[in-house]
Amino acid sequence: MQRTPHSDIEELTRDAVRDSFQKMFEIELKETTLTPMLNPEGGHIVASVGFIGEATGLICINSSVGLAKTIASRLLGIPEPELDDVGMVNDVFSELGNVVVGSVQSRLCDRGWPCTLTIPSIVRGNQLSVEAVAESTRINLSFYAGRHLLNIEISVKNPEAASVPKTTRILTVDDSKTVRMIVGKAFKRFDCSIFEAADGAEGLLVAERERPDIIILDYTM
Repeated sequence: MQRTPHSDIEELTRDAVRDSFQKMFEIELKETTLTPMLNPEGGHIVASVGFIGEATGLICINSSVGLAKTIASRLLGIPEPELDDVGMVNDVFSELGNVVVGSVQSRLCDRGWPCTLTIPSIVRGNQLSVEAVAESTRINLSFYAGRHLLNIEISVKNPEAASVPKTTRILTVDDSKTVRMIVGKAFKRFDCSIFEAADGAEGLLVAERERPDIIILDYTM
């Protein structure tokens, strides 16, 4: 049977997430079959980093803002009440995304699937989700970090699709124009085709018409 990135991506991501939390924050993760609350107190924060090349996909680290504050406090050595709720926490969560997906990318390259990374995108909101659609496979991992739940969502382009040269198509559905611009700029530098929608109804129409590979959305608009 031909080996594909799908054979390794779950294992590599699981190891990278566990290693990163242990080394960066001294937090031991315990895997679980549970999924995070749809609307945790304080909302969600999601770090998304894509990889494009012989292996193509997107890894999203989905956490409650409460957990994000805890890891920012540990890494920076600043008590949680003294943290800049937005800037410092976003910076640490963005760096977590870089470290985790950078580790996965390095190991994919070592195994014969060279790829490059996109810049990380940070999104905050309630009931955030990433959906894999056309020609992609979705993998979910969940962990307990203390009392908090952490979810890792992986979308990987299927190998049969990779055999035909094709520009990755990404749809961002969000009522914030700023968020749509940030995500668009993150992926356009890798020659992705970017589509936008400002609400769910428009998102459905664009998805039906454009058949994106990846949809990034906030579904509480």
